[in-house]
Amino acid sequence: MQRLQRFGKEETVKSRETVAANKAASTQRFLLNEIRKTVLEAKLYLQKGLDTTAIAREVEEARRDMQTAREGILTDPGPFQTLRDLKVSAIILSQLLLHMEQQRRQLDNYTNQLMKYRETIDSLTGHDELLAFPNDSVALVKYLTKIVVIGKDASPVDSGIKQSLFSVQDLQTKVDLIEYELNANIEQVNNLRRSLASTTFDRELPAQRTSFSRVFAFSWKKDKLALRHYLAYNYMWILLLLLGIFTSWRFLTTLRARVSDKEANELVVRRPLLSAIIIITSLFQFFLPDPPFLVNLLFWAVPAICLIFVFAGHISAFWLRFWIIIVVLFLLASADNLLLQASDTERKIIAILAALGTICGAFHLVPRWRPVLREPRIVYFILFLTLMEAASLVFNIGGRYNLAKIFMTCGYFGMVLAILFLWTARLINEGLAVASAVYKQPDKHLFFINFERVGGRAPSILYAALIAGWFVLVARNFYIYTRISSPIVSFIREQRTIGEYTFSIQGMLIFLTILACSMFLSRLISFCLRRAPCFQYG
Repeated sequence: MQRLQRFGKEETVKSRETVAANKAASTQRFLLNEIRKTVLEAKLYLQKGLDTTAIAREVEEARRDMQTAREGILTDPGPFQTLRDLKVSAIILSQLLLHMEQQRRQLDNYTNQLMKYRETIDSLTGHDELLAFPNDSVALVKYLTKIVVIGKDASPVDSGIKQSLFSVQDLQTKVDLIEYELNANIEQVNNLRRSLASTTFDRELPAQRTSFSRVFAFSWKKDKLALRHYLAYNYMWILLLLLGIFTSWRFLTTLRARVSDKEANELVVRRPLLSAIIIITSLFQFFLPDPPFLVNLLFWAVPAICLIFVFAGHISAFWLRFWIIIVVLFLLASADNLLLQASDTERKIIAILAALGTICGAFHLVPRWRPVLREPRIVYFILFLTLMEAASLVFNIGGRYNLAKIFMTCGYFGMVLAILFLWTARLINEGLAVASAVYKQPDKHLFFINFERVGGRAPSILYAALIAGWFVLVARNFYIYTRISSPIVSFIREQRTIGEYTFSIQGMLIFLTILACSMFLSRLISFCLRRAPCFQYG
């Protein structure tokens, strides 16, 4: 009995040791597999890497562009500031700040992922179970071999993580520094804009006799820089614009292929390509976030020129000449608006353009020309043009350069936009009327839209939106618009966090807009390609 009891105790101890050894071996296998998997993931992540050289190059480029934006304002300022120069510089600095914030987020995400890998590896290798060596010599040799192999794999990965963290952290410091400088410069420019806006009605000092070619070169350098940065960060909107024009043109050509002789005389089907450009461009500009003037000019000049060809043969020769004159003066005023520094030559140009606008507007306000006017409401905007240009002349004579330029450009911009929006609504009405005549029953390939129920007239909300849009686009030229819109824009762009998810209202709106446009355009492309086998130009 004593021998059996001793034997039982010895077997119990052996059994416990065996269970503990098996448990330790199982834990060791799990830990070694996790270490191996984490090391492999970290190795692949390091191989994929982050192009720190490109980011460093972009940081240096952003610093050079920041210095360009500061020229004439914060460095080597002129005799007095201009609102246009301050606005363009603010746009450049804001775009640079957005880009640097994007680079910082990319660096932060990369750093956090590397830190996560290192912490995971350190946590796994710190388990005590890894130090529980097997008693069996054969098992011990195999276990040590596994550790040596994993150590050889982990050592270069650990060194790579440390080296990458060192280089990335150095780059993060540079990005943080330029972000600080950009924020400081934006605040300085905004202070200058507020200060200049508060003294808008004060008489400015006479402009220096600066070479006009030097002013042009300086202005083009900044305008081009603002355009390049804007297009680089908002190219998706331009692609959506082109896609919208294409699909609208295809839809209108489809209508033209199916209309009767009565509807064939409508402008929207006689000129499908020009109508598509006018409608889509006029409406799409409201989706662009704070564009520079060169982008606005593209969205205004192209449909304005297209409207000349739409008007040909449709309105009287008198009013066609009026529109051509207005477009030419508008283009000249836009070219002047691209100049960012004041000069005596430009003040004379502003005075000439304001005088021409006043004379042209007053002449066309004569009642004898109204019976042949297709859109009687245009008279109100001709009056607006006349008053704005007359005010510009008065301010120019009084030595108030900034006000003279604002009123001169606003007069032409408001006139062109008003006619564009009026004819946009008219073309939409014509398109709906033709579509309701062609598609009298719902078509499953066109979202089950019943054009007969929709009717031949655009909804009232479209007219309200165009009127509100006209006021917004004209008001953009005045600093008061920036003072009112800045808090709203900041609220929309503000980053919000729920748990681990970060979002902004702007991002959500952009996502929903792109999603809705993509669905609409995909259906419309499918419909147009199915219904119209041939391409027709107009």
